[in-house]
Amino acid sequence: MKKKWLILGMFVVAGMFLFFVLGKEDAGTTENNPLSSEEKAETSAGSVKEIPKTKVVDFQAKNGEKFQCAMPKKWRRKEEPESDFMIFGSREGIDVLIEAKEDFIDFSSYQSSIINGYESRGDQILEQGNPIEVNGMHGTEVILTGESEGKRFKCLVYLLESEQNYLQVFASSAQSHFDSAKAEMATIAQSVQRVTE
Repeated sequence: MKKKWLILGMFVVAGMFLFFVLGKEDAGTTENNPLSSEEKAETSAGSVKEIPKTKVVDFQAKNGEKFQCAMPKKWRRKEEPESDFMIFGSREGIDVLIEAKEDFIDFSSYQSSIINGYESRGDQILEQGNPIEVNGMHGTEVILTGESEGKRFKCLVYLLESEQNYLQVFASSAQSHFDSAKAEMATIAQSVQRVTE
């Protein structure tokens, strides 16, 4: 389990920067519905920001639990075997990693595992423990900074609990771009929702 988290963690940090620069491939989306005003996401700062010209894309956990996320028109989806869902803009990206609840004792042990993974890679946790709710999924917010291939990055991370899984919603950008990108990244990250049929 620890090896899996270390590999996933290293992939996330390195991968976010690689696809910012190199990734321009586009995978298909399942719907082209713009978000209604009811589907606006609220940022952690409390301001509401609507994502213009948005597509809604579907993804699912290995155990079949289904989710959706808003994706701005100029953003692209990228398929990666280590990631359950990844989209990116010109200088920022969102990556979702999903783990089955049965792999952990409880949400607290999941959260500790993720935080320990960040710290073991040398990332600096700037903030952690702020409670958050994203479309009925409760969790916590983490802000961290680190370095990959000589470039500094900063991330907004939501650790969430769904019905069957734990989700790590990882929003990343270059450190110098983070403050201007945070509101949009938070809005997209907070658009992640479980699909009920």
